Amino acid sequence: MAGLGLDKTDLHIIRLLQEDGRRSLAALGREVGLSEPGVRKRVRRLIERRIIRVVAVSNPLELGFVTAEVLVTVRGRSVFDVAAEFESLPEVDYVAFCAGSADLIVGLVCRDRRHLLRTLSDKVKARPGVQAAEVYVILGITKEAYDWWASAGEES
Repeated sequence: MAGLGLDKTDLHIIRLLQEDGRRSLAALGREVGLSEPGVRKRVRRLIERRIIRVVAVSNPLELGFVTAEVLVTVRGRSVFDVAAEFESLPEVDYVAFCAGSADLIVGLVCRDRRHLLRTLSDKVKARPGVQAAEVYVILGITKEAYDWWASAGEES
């Protein structure tokens, strides 16, 4: 993480915020040994550099929504243009460029199966430039981790 300009204190702050994003700056300061203004400056820098976002993460499946990942193959149009169009759809929660048999991975969150069907038919598969769309409906999630970075640099 040194290449990112992060030190052990930054990593400790990130870990603590992942445990409880509502933790106050004063409490963070006590736990990492910095003043509240010192922690505020570090957190602001982490946010501005897009290293962290402090948000409430909801689980759409537990809220009764239907979620899917769609592997999209683009032909005849710029993949960047197609990605930008997907970004504008309210059902899309993320768009990622990828390597492999598909060009994009598009995450969908829909009210129900009918809404998913309409979204796939009218907004995904019918989109100009979409050659193929392979759909994976998410039935359950067994692991969703936010501390992946803690071991990303470790060797096995």
